[in-house]
Order: sequence, then structure tokens, then C-alpha cells
Amino acid sequence: MPGVSLSIAVKSADGRYLRANDDGSISFCTSDIMDPAIKFTVPAGFQIFLQSYKREFVSLTESGDFKLVPLTDSIDLNKVFTLVLRGANKVAVKANNQKYVTYDDTCVKAANDTITDNETFEIIHLYV
Repeated sequence: MPGVSLSIAVKSADGRYLRANDDGSISFCTSDIMDPAIKFTVPAGFQIFLQSYKREFVSLTESGDFKLVPLTDSIDLNKVFTLVLRGANKVAVKANNQKYVTYDDTCVKAANDTITDNETFEIIHLYV
């Protein structure tokens, strides 16, 4: 991966971490920061992509859901996200469909036009 990148964890407003699941999905379903599946790699900057600890890319689907896709895929617009700084390590994430990433107990989607607590995430730099 060219350029500077960071290993990060993404934490929701209710204290759960974004996790790359074995079925190829992503969800906010664990509070265990030691779980290796919460580690993502991002390039430094405001236009980012997310890569799981297994080196799969997070990609937007046509329905606004996300899936993990193999590293062999190229980085297209469905894999590029824009960070909106909210202060104190907090960000909102806008997907290619111009919707903000949000979550509930069952899924993570790019579906909202506004930023609330469910669209605000804490970025935690992992020193691993």
C-alpha cells in the first residue's frame, strides 16, 4: 500500500467496535478491543478506503449495505469514503452514494442524509 497508512479501530457512540465478520459482512458487534477482527487499515487523509485485518476491502453495494471484497479487486468509487471531521477523534463517514454511514443492531449502511450520534464514530489509532 503506497503512502502513509494507519491501523485503526472504529468505535460507535454506544461503545461497540466495527468488526469484519467471517461471513463477509461488517457490523458494530463487539466491545473487545483485543479482537483482531476490529483492526482496519486506512491511508492518512480525508478520502479513505477501509481494509480489514484479512486485507479485504470494505465496499458499498447498490442497496447501501457493505460487503468485504478480496484484495485483488481494484479500488473503485464504492470503496472510497470521505471523512467529515467532528472534533476530538470523531468523524462521520460519507459513502459514494452521498449518504452517511449509520448503524443499528442488525446492520451497517450508508443510508442517512444527516449526522446524528449513529453517524458519528470515534477513530482509535492502534499501535500494533
